[in-house]
Amino acid sequence: MLELIRQLKTSIRKGQFLTLLPYDNQYAANIVKLRNTDRARYYLNQSFELSIDMQNDWAKEYFKRDNDIYWVIQCNETKQIIGSTSLYNITSLQCEKGRLIIDEKFATRKPYVLEAEIMIIKIAFKELGLNKIITSTRYDNGKMESINRRLGFVKSGSHYIRGVLYNDFVLEKENFDSKPFERILVHWVKRGVAKSFFDTSFNSGNR
Repeated sequence: MLELIRQLKTSIRKGQFLTLLPYDNQYAANIVKLRNTDRARYYLNQSFELSIDMQNDWAKEYFKRDNDIYWVIQCNETKQIIGSTSLYNITSLQCEKGRLIIDEKFATRKPYVLEAEIMIIKIAFKELGLNKIITSTRYDNGKMESINRRLGFVKSGSHYIRGVLYNDFVLEKENFDSKPFERILVHWVKRGVAKSFFDTSFNSGNR
């Protein structure tokens, strides 16, 4: 498992509309910009202005961890960095997903959120062989909660993060079917233009 996680931390994964690039310090400025938007700071419960130095300090610890995989999201069409996502607190049986950010300017253009979510869920279940994925969303993030439910997550409880209530959701491997969502991606590829599965920008999780 540890070797597989280390490989994933350096592996590039390309989808129809986006590419998951393993986090590297060259992307620090991109992450700082994304996380310092008002919307990201609110839903990630980030009370401070993130700096490059702070991001690099976090990265030093990240590179030492063997239970955390962090990707930046690159738009295949423009090659711009438009977001981030991750799997973390990985054990032999389960993990958490979070740190999802998609640039608000890109979120409604193509199904970036859908594809990013499907890609990391498949990595967790098919490549890491895990049985369960856990995620948490801020109590008032109705859109992200709706996304989780549509993907098969069920509410399992709630807890506080730095004084703010977050709702917990769990997805069991046997309850996940990627085929309906992959058909949506194929539809987008064939039609070029269609309604987005998710209709705004999203941020979820914590670090």
